[in-house]
Amino acid sequence: MAPSRVLASRSSWGAAVKAFVQRAYGSADAYELVDVAKPTPSDGEVLVKVIASAVNDWDWGMLRSPWSMRPFTGLRRPRGRYRVMGCDVAGRVEAVGRDVGTFAPGDEVFGDLSGDRFGAFAEYACVRERHLHRKPASVSFEEAAAVPHAAELALQAMRSAEGLRAGHEVLVNGAAGGVGTLAIQLLKRHDLEVTGVDRAEKLGRLRELGYDHVVAYPEEDFIRRGKRYDLIIDVKTRAPAYVYGRALKPAGVYATVGGDAMVSFMLLAPLMAPLLRKRLKAVLLRPNAHLSELSELLGSGALRPVIDQVFEFADLRRALTRFGTAQHVGKIVIRMPRA
Repeated sequence: MAPSRVLASRSSWGAAVKAFVQRAYGSADAYELVDVAKPTPSDGEVLVKVIASAVNDWDWGMLRSPWSMRPFTGLRRPRGRYRVMGCDVAGRVEAVGRDVGTFAPGDEVFGDLSGDRFGAFAEYACVRERHLHRKPASVSFEEAAAVPHAAELALQAMRSAEGLRAGHEVLVNGAAGGVGTLAIQLLKRHDLEVTGVDRAEKLGRLRELGYDHVVAYPEEDFIRRGKRYDLIIDVKTRAPAYVYGRALKPAGVYATVGGDAMVSFMLLAPLMAPLLRKRLKAVLLRPNAHLSELSELLGSGALRPVIDQVFEFADLRRALTRFGTAQHVGKIVIRMPRA
């Protein structure tokens, strides 16, 4: 991936714009709001005036970056594409580079930048054309920004289990987050029976969102309940790979999309799956792979993001802190200042 061009040298500056730069690892206080050069789109790129963004695990994870990841992200502080984070973006096209045929200035767009160079925590971002889609006119920028990253994870995890049909049983661990609150809507379109696992204080909200059954974490361990599922979508992978086979039906699928133990899971699952005769999968996100489909669902009202809270851009540090405490239900959205 090319490094982010949000941070240009002062000698190359034209107009100055604002961006949050992560100066260190640790807490949200590591984010600093600074003046940067307004980026210019290269060939095949679109310059987007960011109107809304959202907080994701990528952003919080970069603050806590373990030493095993720092050879790639920067030993003492984030470098390159990791200095200005932000996956989800919704905004308006301001300019296009050569060879861009899909968009024109004024178009309203949204997308996930995690497969490009991040950069949505800034007033402007240069994005490769293929990472964007037109925003449905009936959907606000804040709603659009709440969808691309989490909905793709939910959809791709759901489709990792072939042959799901009405009445099959699915469990979502981490059900009240961005992925879980979108996953329940996608799963219910197929008349699946869905169990949600999350903190006890969130269970009432999960029932309102359509979960058929709820399990309080950490009071109850869904692996030890004796219940078996056709599909488990896990946002909070915490245990070794072999443990999850206990909660699967013979043809069931365990699909992890994140969690503290995801790296070790990815290393061990290929070894354990044949021994357990279970299908254990790590969903490696393909950003924006189904964004056209998700856009249609959004535009029709069949998919509606749950927004926990909207923070102003200047309050990004507070938004990240709220995400880190896991008090939220749905997505935490960042709104840029309106010109």
